[in-house]
Amino acid sequence: MKQVKIFSNESFLNLEEEVNDFIKSKDTQIYDIQYSTTSVRFFISMTAQYSAMIVYEEK
Repeated sequence: MKQVKIFSNESFLNLEEEVNDFIKSKDTQIYDIQYSTTSVRFFISMTAQYSAMIVYEEK
C-alpha cells in the first residue's frame, strides 16, 4: 500500500538530511518526491519554510 511522509523544516540543509535519513533507514520503493518552499511573515521579519513529500511503499 502506498503511503505519504511529509517533512518540514526552516533549514533546507536539515530538510535534506531528514529526507535522506528516511530513505536510507527503510527498505522502500520511492514513487515520488516533491519539494516546496513558502515564505512566512512574522510581524516585521520574514522566514522560509521548506517541505518535502515522499510517496513510498514498504517492501
